Parts: sequence; C-alpha cells; structure tokens
Amino acid sequence: MTGEGVMNMEYPPDLTSQPTISSLIASIALERLSIVEAVHAETEKLYSKTDAVVSGAPYSEKVEDLLQLNDHLDVIMKAVISKEIYIEGIMEIIDKIVEKSAAR
Repeated sequence: MTGEGVMNMEYPPDLTSQPTISSLIASIALERLSIVEAVHAETEKLYSKTDAVVSGAPYSEKVEDLLQLNDHLDVIMKAVISKEIYIEGIMEIIDKIVEKSAAR
C-alpha cells in the first residue's frame, strides 16, 4: 500500500522550491509578529505600573510593584533576545538555500 496525500510527499522536501521558501519566510514573519505582541503586552503592563507611581500610590507598593515588573521584564527580554538570535540563524540558512537555488 503506497498511501494517499501526505504519504506521496517528497521526502526530504525540496527546500529550494519557491513554495517551501515562501512558507519558511512566512513562518518566521509570524514568529516575529508573536514576539512583537508579547513585547507590546509587557509594555502595557509597564505603563500601567508607572501610571500608578505617578498617580500617588503608597511608596512601598510602588517600589515593590516596579521591582517585580522589572524582574519579569528581564525574563521576557532575555527570551525575546534568544528567540530572535535563533530566528536570525534560520534566516541565514534560508538565505543560503535561496542563493543555491538561484545559482542553478
């Protein structure tokens, strides 16, 4: 039995085909969009905490909230940086694939 559909796909896939390259780049664009959304959400949290500081919340609460937020933002930014370095590596591989396919 040879199977239908997925079973008939080429393996390994032709990474130099235009549809494959387009799909890889679209996937990376979506991943970067998710990073932007995460950073935006954290920015909104930061704005709300700094607004509380400006509006006159008790000093001890303001400092504690800001310190906790700072720790959280530190974790988020490290994750974003790691993910972006990973994505850049993938983009370099895609660039090499595109160069090879153009040389054919």
